[in-house]
Amino acid sequence: MSLPGQTIQSEPTGNKPKLLILAHLPPPVHGVTVMSQYVVNSSLLHQHFEIFVLPIQFTANLHDLGKNNFKKLFRLVQLTAQLVFHCLTFKPDLVYFTFVPTGMPFYRDVMLLSLIKAMGFHTILHLHGIGIKEASRQWFNRFLYRRAFSGVQVIHLSHLLYDDIESYVSKKDCFFLPNGIATSPHPSKIINIHAKHGRKTRFLFLSNIMEEKGPLDFILALGMLKNRGIQFHGIVAGGVGSRAFMDTLLAQIKETGLEGMVSYVGAKFGEEKDVLFADADIFVFPTHRESFGLVILEAMSHSLPIIASFEGSIPMIVDNGVTGILFPKKDIEKLAHAMELLEKDKNLRNLMGQAGRDRFLNHFTLKRFETDLARILVTCCQR
Repeated sequence: MSLPGQTIQSEPTGNKPKLLILAHLPPPVHGVTVMSQYVVNSSLLHQHFEIFVLPIQFTANLHDLGKNNFKKLFRLVQLTAQLVFHCLTFKPDLVYFTFVPTGMPFYRDVMLLSLIKAMGFHTILHLHGIGIKEASRQWFNRFLYRRAFSGVQVIHLSHLLYDDIESYVSKKDCFFLPNGIATSPHPSKIINIHAKHGRKTRFLFLSNIMEEKGPLDFILALGMLKNRGIQFHGIVAGGVGSRAFMDTLLAQIKETGLEGMVSYVGAKFGEEKDVLFADADIFVFPTHRESFGLVILEAMSHSLPIIASFEGSIPMIVDNGVTGILFPKKDIEKLAHAMELLEKDKNLRNLMGQAGRDRFLNHFTLKRFETDLARILVTCCQR
């Protein structure tokens, strides 16, 4: 792993272009920070560029996301000084910036981007979020978006998300790059698949425990299955984003009569998470707001059929009816119907799971992500 704020040279640089990476890195662990860490660690990028990494780290855990305090203000002042210093001393040919498009972090990132532009450095923004069209209802945000996206190139997760930025970014300045993850071992390498025979179907929800990720929908749908006499075990996994919401979730489990049928197992990482996926039968992700859904790739890599909401880039990831079932977000009845269908048809879920792993290996591996990102960044430098 590279050290933040350090020039990385894995081999003599020769005439390699200089790349400054300004990126959100863990902690906390979520989709953006995971992908940024992949970028920082990419050996392929190191082959093409002389790299300097300047990490953006304002929070240590999920509880601090979206909160402002003096510690963050001090960190912003410090980061601003570091950015100016390293731009002027390192003199990058290209600045790669994981840009937050909405909320309070957007205003911070606009300020940092303005400094980079003022110093005349070529910049490419990597967007991992959505909400620009909605935020553009305010004239001040429209003004800032026009300034932010002027004269830069943009990487976005999917062509399905282009309408969110089309008022500010032309297609000639936009690259579409889906995320990718490291290939996980096949489930049979972790758990004896035959041990699944004859047991209750295991539905898995794994994400940060936040209302917008849809864990309450998951519980309500499980309640419907219970009322229909279906036997199952539900598993909820992920870090707690809000203690108050977690209390609401646990209360809903009790109110729905699912105690003993649903387990919360906490946040899981590494091998523990692989075992959790491998031991599940169906992955359920009823998110209300999502730009991509990295966890879906993890589930597909473990040959799990996917049940997820039509949201963000998910229809590009999940081939509806082939690798999983998509349903309108917040439609609990259709969610429960999809869960019941796959619970009763083991052959269908096995076919979908294998098709999902094949789709993952063909389109969403980390190797493919690194290769395409390197091509994009080299193209930008040549321009």
